[in-house]
Amino acid sequence: MNLAKAIKAKNPVQNQQGSSAVVGLAMLAAVSAITYFGATNHCVMTDQGMKLYPKKQLTFTDSYVDMRHMSVADIYQHRELVAVMGSKGDLHLIPGGRTVQRMNQAAVSVARSATHIDKQYQISNSAKQINRVTRKKYSELDRQYDLKGKATKANEHIKDGARKFNQWLKKQ
Repeated sequence: MNLAKAIKAKNPVQNQQGSSAVVGLAMLAAVSAITYFGATNHCVMTDQGMKLYPKKQLTFTDSYVDMRHMSVADIYQHRELVAVMGSKGDLHLIPGGRTVQRMNQAAVSVARSATHIDKQYQISNSAKQINRVTRKKYSELDRQYDLKGKATKANEHIKDGARKFNQWLKKQ
């Protein structure tokens, strides 16, 4: 009976408090539902549209993945998702997926398929070679132009300027 009186009351504060509590609870329920959905499902955008796959455990990893612009190298970053897609028969939707699908049909695991693709395209070796060349070039430029020394001096100069500015602010 008190609730009915509060609803019919002409005092807007009482009505406003009740409605704001309902709105707050509704927002909390919506955020909780979205969070739970993200923790229990992979939401994958493919060339064929949006696909949903259940996760094996509660995690926010790969809650949303856009497969439309991925490369074969990206398979390694989404192994659990690729395994789930394979179990649902959707390997053809991933980059290099037709190869993985054929190998999977031949009783080769998805992880071994991804390793095979890596060897086929020599992705890991290419990345290691790029890293090696980049480090070598940086070392040459550092010897020639003293990049580390100049960076350290620039950092010290910036810190000194910030310290002086803070002192000036304190005086103001």
